[in-house]
Amino acid sequence: MLTETIEGADTVLISERPVGRGRLIFVAGALRDLLSRSESPVPFFNKVLGLRGALSNPEQRSDSQVLFPAVQDAVGFAGIGGAYMVVAFLFALAYVGLATFGVWGLLKSRGWTQYSWPGFAAAALAASVVSVVAVQSVRGVGNRLHQLTIVDLVAGRNEAEATCYFGLKTGTHTRLDVWLPSAYPHEKEPGESQCFLRPLTEWHNDTAGSEGGFMDPDAYRVHPAEAELSDVPMRATLKRFEGRWAGPLSGGVSASIRLLRDVTLGEAPLLEEQGDKRSRADVFSPDSEITNNLGVDLEMCYILHAERDAFEAPGFVCTSPRGKESPCYARAHQLRGGIRKGETVRLANRLYVDATGKPVSGEDWAQHSRLFAAQNDWGSRFAGLALVGGHLGGDEFALEEPFQNALLLLSTLDEYDPMTLKGGGLAFEAERCRFLDMSDRLRKDTVVLIGFARDAGPVKLCVRRGSRDYRPVTPSLAWTMYRVVIPLPG
Repeated sequence: MLTETIEGADTVLISERPVGRGRLIFVAGALRDLLSRSESPVPFFNKVLGLRGALSNPEQRSDSQVLFPAVQDAVGFAGIGGAYMVVAFLFALAYVGLATFGVWGLLKSRGWTQYSWPGFAAAALAASVVSVVAVQSVRGVGNRLHQLTIVDLVAGRNEAEATCYFGLKTGTHTRLDVWLPSAYPHEKEPGESQCFLRPLTEWHNDTAGSEGGFMDPDAYRVHPAEAELSDVPMRATLKRFEGRWAGPLSGGVSASIRLLRDVTLGEAPLLEEQGDKRSRADVFSPDSEITNNLGVDLEMCYILHAERDAFEAPGFVCTSPRGKESPCYARAHQLRGGIRKGETVRLANRLYVDATGKPVSGEDWAQHSRLFAAQNDWGSRFAGLALVGGHLGGDEFALEEPFQNALLLLSTLDEYDPMTLKGGGLAFEAERCRFLDMSDRLRKDTVVLIGFARDAGPVKLCVRRGSRDYRPVTPSLAWTMYRVVIPLPG
């Protein structure tokens, strides 16, 4: 927000408000008049639009990794291919053993060797039946769904938006209609919708670095305005889908948070009185709390906030573990223990203590709560690098799956400096996932809560065969990442 004093009163000339995944900026005046007050338009647009500059020289990067494949693999039934091979190998051994030694031994012991051909035919028929049962047991009976959802919401509101990834398998070759409703079961049939659904093509990079994937030659119909795909061929193999969802929540997140600005760390509430008395930071007040009314347990939670806006100059500068100066205006706190459904947690009681419940020193807390330290942790785990040091909390926050580290990196990738990663020079690419970045929400007037739930969340994928009614598919594996923007008072 830009204000100008006119006749003794502060008049707002430029203001903004979030709209969906973007921002709407109001300018009460001609840009040429506003720009005339600045020597260069660059600082003006940096501040108005919240633009961020490059944090490092691209020539310094020694390597890069694309984050999207990890997200895609989360719904890819990764273990199914291995299970097929194991079942096929065991079946081949069993069939050869029984057909060669079992059947022949039985016929020979009874003096029925003249019936060897009918005996082998009966064994082959039984093996065929067993093979069908074995294959169906691996593929699953009926429809099987893996689902990954990233839900964005604002504290105090019961509506949200989400990005969804689905991996759907069927037990037999069939054709299905697939639909992403906004509010099932209140919506029984597709209609005009804020949601959309589309096939998710395979990701790979060829020698030219381009993207491609296999496309099914059979035709099916796409209804973008209704978030529906009709007559999709399912060949007893995996089909992946990607969707955008907007709709109501059965519950949300409420919060009452107050930041104590620019507090001397040696005297901060609930932090040990140790460390440099000159070090200062924003800390949460003892009465700041968050209530989880989402109906699911949140685990592996982080609290993110900014001590200044990214485009404010000159800004703070801190030193990374490798001695390189990098911006340090944002912090990422690990929320020990997560937040169970229906639980209200006091932030200070979770953020300012170690694994034993003992208050940490302000100096240690300030060092480990920097955003780039958390990004170093996520990037190291994603890239499979050995961690040195680490966060307060240790293995409690060792995320289980690569996609979790990938999603955390994607959420703040605009603020990631490749040169801060231990080992140096590793960049992460956001192809096909750039819209997941929420770095612009890291502002002085907001706090962001990020947590994971082992649940499908509010999003349901519905299917039907022929003229039957749509029915939701219950996921056999589901994860939801909740990203809650919490406005600060004042």
